[in-house]
Amino acid sequence: MRLGLAILIGAAFTAIVAFCADAVAGDILHVFPYLDLALAFPYGICGGLIAARIARDQEISAGFGVALLTVFVGLISYRMNGAPQAVWFWLAITASLAGGAVFGSHLRAMSVARAKALEKRSPKIRKARRAAS
Repeated sequence: MRLGLAILIGAAFTAIVAFCADAVAGDILHVFPYLDLALAFPYGICGGLIAARIARDQEISAGFGVALLTVFVGLISYRMNGAPQAVWFWLAITASLAGGAVFGSHLRAMSVARAKALEKRSPKIRKARRAAS
């Protein structure tokens, strides 16, 4: 249940950020369509990171879920709208969003693993590490 909710929230956040950015930079994107492609990866990272934060102990699964949902929604959107760009552009932007979502969840999983590793250290090592920082 929590994983499904995390996937939906992560994908929704990615879509909202992308739509808002497209609305703000609408005229610029008509002149520079590749700007949208360049920004897709960071949008995906944000969505994957949020999904991974919500889905505790299932961070990577949340990222893959956001990626799959992004691909599915993108495919439906492409079929319904018949986007004016070439197919390669749709593939590239979808791959960038999906890759970003998986990378964002990976970042969260590494952060959680690092925190758990620091907790397992003995008090002397933690104290010495804090003194060194």
